[in-house]
Amino acid sequence: MHESDPNSPERPHRGLEAWIVFAVAVATWTVSLGNGYAMDDVPVAKADYGGGSINPYVADLLSIREYFESHYWAATVESDRLYRPVTILSFALRQAIFGESAFVDHAINVLLHGVASVCVFFLALRAIASVRGAFFAGLAFAAMGVHAEVVAGVVGRAELFAFSFGALALLVLPRERPAAVWRIPLGIVLLFLAFCSKESAIAWAPFALIFAWFTCRERKRTLVEVAISVGIPLVLWAVLRERMIDLLPGVPEPAPFASNPLYGASFLERLHGGILAMGLGLLSTIAPFWLASDWGAMLFAPQSLSTVWAIVATIVLSAWFVQGVALMRRRPGWFLAMAAFFGFAFPLSNILVPIGVSYAERLYYAPSFGVALLIAMLVSAAPRAKWPCIAFFVLQAVIGVLRAPQWKDDTTIRLTDVRRQPSSVNLRLYAANTLMLRRTEVDSRKALEHIRAAIELDGQSAVAWAAMAALQSGAGAFKEAIGSLELALRAEHLAGHHVEDRLWVNLGNLRHAQGDADKAVDAWARALAASRYCVDAFVALRARRDEGAIDSATLDRLIESAASRDAGPRMLEIWDTYRVLAKPIQDDGRATLRRVREALPRGVFADPLRRLIDAAM
Repeated sequence: MHESDPNSPERPHRGLEAWIVFAVAVATWTVSLGNGYAMDDVPVAKADYGGGSINPYVADLLSIREYFESHYWAATVESDRLYRPVTILSFALRQAIFGESAFVDHAINVLLHGVASVCVFFLALRAIASVRGAFFAGLAFAAMGVHAEVVAGVVGRAELFAFSFGALALLVLPRERPAAVWRIPLGIVLLFLAFCSKESAIAWAPFALIFAWFTCRERKRTLVEVAISVGIPLVLWAVLRERMIDLLPGVPEPAPFASNPLYGASFLERLHGGILAMGLGLLSTIAPFWLASDWGAMLFAPQSLSTVWAIVATIVLSAWFVQGVALMRRRPGWFLAMAAFFGFAFPLSNILVPIGVSYAERLYYAPSFGVALLIAMLVSAAPRAKWPCIAFFVLQAVIGVLRAPQWKDDTTIRLTDVRRQPSSVNLRLYAANTLMLRRTEVDSRKALEHIRAAIELDGQSAVAWAAMAALQSGAGAFKEAIGSLELALRAEHLAGHHVEDRLWVNLGNLRHAQGDADKAVDAWARALAASRYCVDAFVALRARRDEGAIDSATLDRLIESAASRDAGPRMLEIWDTYRVLAKPIQDDGRATLRRVREALPRGVFADPLRRLIDAAM
């Protein structure tokens, strides 16, 4: 296995074919340029959330250090382990240069996918001797319908960066001839950018070594160069990520059940679910006829896992793995195709460690590179295979063109996908929320149907019961709403949603409206204990003190009880704010408020406390 002969007559056509691949990628996904922001695009990529809430990491271009010391969700939650500073920085740069523009964001994604597709063409060319096979690999990758979520959704930028930077690094690094002075430093920079775009990019590290081994003659020298180029950015990324985690003020919540029911499962349950996920990922890559923005917890819940489909997936995946290993010496390209799919898919399968989701189509952007390489090998080995392959990527392109506009906005994707994937609790609740905002009788009835379906799917979903309470409260059925909120707070699947404080506040408000002062105070106290940023609970308690329902000593005791769960000066300072605001403010109190306000984190979760301090000042 070696690079194609530079003197080959096919060599001059490579530039033309690369441009064709790029053009096909751009043409396929140009339909997404009319999209706005949908799903996670809104809290991550937008600068202005509306209602006076601003994403501080996007609205203003901060110092580079702040991005590399903050987690991915720093704008909306206090603690999280996801580390993607380059991706967030790209949104801030877009804002600084173009302002808030969905068109620019989508154009960047389309162009990045074009770059990634060209990288697939050149990597396939490096892995095989057939330009035609590599060309087909690039075309297939350019048009794959499973890429819709990544290309048409703005936050797919993380996958696009992670893949493109990693692929470019591979094209720069392993060479037959001694590396030019600039190759290793450039490779280090590209891999560092890939790792800091999305954590899954670390799969490039082992694959880079495998790729170098099978595509270069001078293996020892090349492996040393690649190992250095991979090791330096990997260590630097790990150190920076660990520093970010050390700076977190609290322990990140686990993945919610509705996103990943395998998070707290046993290894065997994760193995079962992981095999299903990889099988589904392979199926969606080859036949993307069942695309959905959320696949639902019930598909991967341990008690719901399908043994039959797991056996089928095991047989198919095992056959590909065995075939790749068997051909490793005689036809390394077949092995590289298998290694690419499994190398990128396995770390995301939950088998080794649980991640934030059980399955998502966006996770199979990089693994689909393995399918593209497989197509390259098929066309190289059997030229007649080009006709079914042409039909394959034409069909894929049609699916992509039809799918991309469905990511137009929250309403479009939610109401479209809930019909595609009715077993998704998340999609049921997203659809219900969208319909409730329309405030019509017909839409309220449809929303109720979705909420009931979500509860039927997962009777322990705190968010589903909270949605039911909101609908009941809006209809004036306050006693029923109280019952639903109590079920939400007792639900097994409450962790990970960042909603416990809001549930207690709503329960307290309803109790107060019903004239049950003691239970209302207890609910607000629990809300304050659940979150140090639950300003509504503090304001309600202070109002009850001012009305004489509770005395100052009781309010002080409730604040101290809530504060007792925290440790560390950064968190304890926040409770000083409540202590000061619970009494008439003196000069020393104003100094405390100024100090705390200055130290508050940038995220919008702290905005209510900022506004409370400003009002008091």
